[in-house]
Amino acid sequence: DDNDGDAPDDAESLMKVWWTQLKSKYETYADMLPHLLDTASDVGAILEFYTIWKILTDDSMKGRLSLFGVFFGAVFILIFYRVLSSIAIYRITRNPWDILWQALDVMIVKCVYYGQSFDKPTYLERYLALLETLFEAAPEMIISVAFMIRSVDSIPAIVIVSFLFSMFMLTETLKDEDNDRFMDSTSLKKIDLA
Repeated sequence: DDNDGDAPDDAESLMKVWWTQLKSKYETYADMLPHLLDTASDVGAILEFYTIWKILTDDSMKGRLSLFGVFFGAVFILIFYRVLSSIAIYRITRNPWDILWQALDVMIVKCVYYGQSFDKPTYLERYLALLETLFEAAPEMIISVAFMIRSVDSIPAIVIVSFLFSMFMLTETLKDEDNDRFMDSTSLKKIDLA
């Protein structure tokens, strides 16, 4: 069958096209993967905090750190960020469905999809990254650091991974903001968040 011989070429050309598109639109896709990995690692760290809080019965952490506080603090930060960012996104887009997409943490995927025709990330994508950095990544990073400093046992790998992804999101977002504000060594650009 002649079609069987063409299948690898078609798949190879599709992969080449995809890779070329990914490289040419790197700035557009760059925020999505770290964002999704950061969210997944944060959920994993929260589950680890819950497991440690429910399982740990010895006195090794008594007086050092409230595992109850760590778990509920991390959950509160996650919920607070989702509610705050959903309200902010709705105020910008006026689309009720965007509240759901942001609450499910997939609004960034929609932003990237619509931003494919631009060379750089869209305003909404960058705004989401800034919201995530300020209200989710930085507080989760502080909780992870507090847990790591006060822990006397070995530190779970997912907590370290969550810390590293949060640190990466924080530094990348702030670097991108600085690049935009000080582009071409010109004066500071004003951003109105209201």
